[in-house]
Amino acid sequence: MKRNIVVQSLLVICILLTLYSLSVAEEDRMDGNWWRNQDKFTRAVYLTGIVNGIDLGFTLSIVKLIEDEKTYGCGIKIEETHVDYSSKYFKNVTRGQLVDGVNSFFQSSGRLTAATDFWPSCHCLAQF
Repeated sequence: MKRNIVVQSLLVICILLTLYSLSVAEEDRMDGNWWRNQDKFTRAVYLTGIVNGIDLGFTLSIVKLIEDEKTYGCGIKIEETHVDYSSKYFKNVTRGQLVDGVNSFFQSSGRLTAATDFWPSCHCLAQF
């Protein structure tokens, strides 16, 4: 009987923790609504992290390709693509301009995810 009460209590605690976690996760979603609620400094820091992450991800993913003789050519093509896109989207663009581009992108958008919709906003900036 006592064991049954303990199991039921643990089950209730697990359910409550799960519900709490789901509610917190919803609040921390980085979407268009989240973006609009951030100040300019936080937006700039966030975009700086994305740009730095792009470079870091590129560097970490290409090291083995360039070191291996069999995949060297593939690594070079990936590097060329990275340089081309970085130049197209980020050359002579300030963090403030990136923030303005993402602001205009999210101005009419709903719950879009900031990370996946960063590239389309960069594409919009590249058109100017």
